[in-house]
Amino acid sequence: MAYLDSDNQWGVNYLMVMVNSLEDSPDKDCAYCAIRVINEIHQAQFTRLVDYDRAALLERNYIDMNIFMHRISLFQQYGGFSHDLEPLEDWELILRYTQGNPPLIVKCCLANYFISRQLNHQSLVCDSDPSFRKIRARYHQ
Repeated sequence: MAYLDSDNQWGVNYLMVMVNSLEDSPDKDCAYCAIRVINEIHQAQFTRLVDYDRAALLERNYIDMNIFMHRISLFQQYGGFSHDLEPLEDWELILRYTQGNPPLIVKCCLANYFISRQLNHQSLVCDSDPSFRKIRARYHQ
């Protein structure tokens, strides 16, 4: 399963590379790759790929949902998004899906994330504090 928001863009080879990477790694249930962040507001861009670190992921989400892919078995085992955590439901899903088995890191940039005033970025218009506190309480026991 893979996800794509309106403010993101997969490269032409995203699905092929990600699916083949998971196929070549049967011991992994999910994977993520690098993403190019294109900030049209500040006329800047950079590529982000952070090595998987569970402790760091528990502090804040550094894996964009649009570069995260997983096997259907994770959905069948753990369910989908927790809608009581909107926003940040993507972070919680990634925490849940990676808790037993670290993800495969595909070390290439296969997607773009656009930041502009014209796009309605949920992270910029929604109060995420209540969801953040719920996630911290759920995973910091």
